[in-house]
Amino acid sequence: MTKARKTVSKAPLKDFLNLKIDTLDHSFPKERHSTLFLKQGENLLAKGDPSGIDFFEYAETLDQLNFEMFTQIGLSLTDLAEEKNEIKYYLLANKKFKAALKLNAQHFPAWHQLALNLFNLGEKTGEHHYYLDAKEKFQKALEHSDLIDKDLTYDLYTQIGSNMFEIALHSEEMSDFSIAIETYNQAKEMYPSHTSEFWYEFGRICLQFSHHIDDDRLLMQAIDCFGAATKIKPQDFDQWYCLGISLKTLYESTHDEDHFSRANECFSFAAKMDPTHGEMWQEWAQLLMYSGRRLKDIKRLTSAVEKCSLSASLIEDCSIINSIWSESLTVLGVLHDNIDYFHQAENRVIEALGKHGPLPCLLHAHGFCLFGLGKYFNDLDYYYQAIEKFQEGLSLDRTSHELWYAIGHTYAIVANIEKNEEMFNQALSFFKKAIHLKPLSLYLYETGLSFYKLSELDSSKVSIQMALFHYEQAISKQKSTVYLHPDWLFQYAVALDSYADQTEDDTFYVKAIEILSHVLVTDPDHPDIHHKLGLVYTHLAELTLEKETYVKALFHYQLAYQKGEENDVLLLDWGLSLINYSECLELAEESEAILMEAEYKMIQSAKLGNVHAYYHLSCLYSIKSEIDKGMIFLAKAQEFDSLPTLDEMLDDTWLENLRSTSQFEQFLSTIETKVEEEL
Repeated sequence: MTKARKTVSKAPLKDFLNLKIDTLDHSFPKERHSTLFLKQGENLLAKGDPSGIDFFEYAETLDQLNFEMFTQIGLSLTDLAEEKNEIKYYLLANKKFKAALKLNAQHFPAWHQLALNLFNLGEKTGEHHYYLDAKEKFQKALEHSDLIDKDLTYDLYTQIGSNMFEIALHSEEMSDFSIAIETYNQAKEMYPSHTSEFWYEFGRICLQFSHHIDDDRLLMQAIDCFGAATKIKPQDFDQWYCLGISLKTLYESTHDEDHFSRANECFSFAAKMDPTHGEMWQEWAQLLMYSGRRLKDIKRLTSAVEKCSLSASLIEDCSIINSIWSESLTVLGVLHDNIDYFHQAENRVIEALGKHGPLPCLLHAHGFCLFGLGKYFNDLDYYYQAIEKFQEGLSLDRTSHELWYAIGHTYAIVANIEKNEEMFNQALSFFKKAIHLKPLSLYLYETGLSFYKLSELDSSKVSIQMALFHYEQAISKQKSTVYLHPDWLFQYAVALDSYADQTEDDTFYVKAIEILSHVLVTDPDHPDIHHKLGLVYTHLAELTLEKETYVKALFHYQLAYQKGEENDVLLLDWGLSLINYSECLELAEESEAILMEAEYKMIQSAKLGNVHAYYHLSCLYSIKSEIDKGMIFLAKAQEFDSLPTLDEMLDDTWLENLRSTSQFEQFLSTIETKVEEEL
């Protein structure tokens, strides 16, 4: 037979305490007896015995105006709360601190510990209102902190910073993040050295704030903090992991290889400390995928796939990993020109969609795979399928800058293929949304490129101005653009050249030449660099009529020709530049020799299949008064549908000698009749 459990009533202790009070020696002050009860209660609580609370109640009865006693009781109850990890003791302790503050509203220890307890309650319960209450109490403590020592002031600043960080995570208000960072900075200035925990917490605040504001300086500050923490405690996984994430995030903004190398090294250290941390392998894989895709680096992409496999074996819900995995395989398919990678990528993401449902990250990966297939097969249908997947992802998450960029980029590709102004405008609207959410330099550059492509269709000065604006924004965000993205500078110069054509302002030609010269120094093998320099010098010379500028243009055409002798466009541009140059020469013999060279270049261009050379050869023969040859090539240009408009032909000064002939009038009449029939 099981014995009934014996329960112990608190009544005997209560009776004993009542008896003690009744038999007190009243010759002594009540405060002295109160102190005895307080000490007895503290001793019991120090042993983990909650019955000490009863002694506190009697101590309070005997000395109801002693605010320091209430604070001391609150501190003892706080110790018990931490030991037992029970919320009720925190709440009881807070009542005691509030009682102390009713008696003395300037008592710093009560304000301070009350604020700390509220902060701890927030951490333990996840209830946001505790942090807000703690903010108010910390402020009161700060107002009455004049007489406390330096160490306690230091602690107060860090505690306020940590509490404001929790508030900022919930509110996402920039002002809350700023206060958190400001108070940590105040603490930092108080001492020359700090603990690894200080640096780690400070770094977390800076890193999180950087997600909400476009300022790389915050990331640099986070990196400095985590770096300081790792020096003090080099075997701490969390510190290396957060340092790696900070450097990875900065690399995505700067594209600086030093940031990549350091992030890669941090993840390597972290992996040695805890190889079972699935999220760490995921972050590492994402770094390698992003870098490998940007630099077309097969080794990094292959390593990204390996890290994805490790992460997937450790994380139960690996939807993000599968998206990184699929995108890495897609880029490998493009670089290897191998359809098998595309099949692997699509199978992986489809399987993940079946398991996890239509998540934004997986829909982005599926769209990316279809986009890659569009490039592989040069098939518009795949691009349109990719757009559908990106749209489906946006219907689930309209805050994803990656999805807004992806759909904008795909629209821009299709618009360029189909020469469709409306699609370019759609692409630009999507880029605008992406930039609003995350103004990455890549997004700004792609927006500039789309505006420039649009300007080629709509001939709008505004479109080129917008292209220049976005190029400049992208370049300003990349401090080392001249080394990292010479192609961006090249396209910027192309836009400046076009804008100078429209405005007839030679300063834009000069700026374009200056930028192209920088590209030439840093990347002498950049495609078309000499060709483009030749063109811009030609355009500048046409405006200024300076013979020396034509000479520079011809020099660059010669260098470009040495790198690609079968470039029909180069040969035509070279020939046209020679014709313009001939008009600056005073001696007829020199001019004739230059025109002969121009004729040779343009005939070479025509032989290589450039049908636009026919019209310009006609102009050349008109200048030379070789009317029959001029009419032959004019007819060829008509045959290959490469004639300019009638108005342009009637205004072309090079055709003046042809226009004065009856053959040209007859030719013109034939064209006009054909136009009328088509109408």
